[in-house]
Amino acid sequence: MRHIVYLLLVANIVYLAWNMSQLSPGDEVARSLPPLPATATRLVTLQEGEEVEEGEKKQDEENQEVTVEVSVIEELTQEQPPGVGVTLSCQTLGPFLAVEKMQLVEKRLAELGLEATQRTTEVRQQMGYWVYLPAMEREKVLQIIKHLDENSDKDYFIGKGNVLSLGAFKGLPRANIRLEGARKLGLNPLLEPRYSTINTQWLDLQVDPVGLDALSEIAEQDPDLQIETLACP
Repeated sequence: MRHIVYLLLVANIVYLAWNMSQLSPGDEVARSLPPLPATATRLVTLQEGEEVEEGEKKQDEENQEVTVEVSVIEELTQEQPPGVGVTLSCQTLGPFLAVEKMQLVEKRLAELGLEATQRTTEVRQQMGYWVYLPAMEREKVLQIIKHLDENSDKDYFIGKGNVLSLGAFKGLPRANIRLEGARKLGLNPLLEPRYSTINTQWLDLQVDPVGLDALSEIAEQDPDLQIETLACP
């Protein structure tokens, strides 16, 4: 029994010696050193330092390239704002005989982002027809008036320059009836259109193709309105 105890003791000593021989000096030092504090800075080798400097230099170059690209984009945007390449055309919408109606359409255009400028024009518009005898001597006019009165024709008026008006008519049929009636009385009247000058309102705009489509939709909803192309100032 004693021999067995000695044998086990020798075996334990041999096993401990073998384990100690497997440990490197560095392991023993590492086990014996205390842990590093949180504020401690790790030493960087020369090779690691060069790699860090190279990475920082490359990052700085990339940041400079991005800054240059942003500056170029900003300069181009200032020189050529968005939409500068869109073709604009000058159009006018009208005519408006009533200012109130024009203002309503102008408000609608503003809601669509279209800015319009008001413009007033004078238009010579036909009002109907006129049957008359041209200017003549006063004595001649009095003779014709006497002749008309004798035939119960009171539809006349002496105008400037002794022009004898035999009536104004909106429609051509009634004007022709009056013309033929005067001829049956031995007169030689003339038939001409009657005109008057009126003011009309227009809305002038500069529009792109999208704005022109919106303008066309407004014009299509009112048969009295039309779109005309103008020379841009």
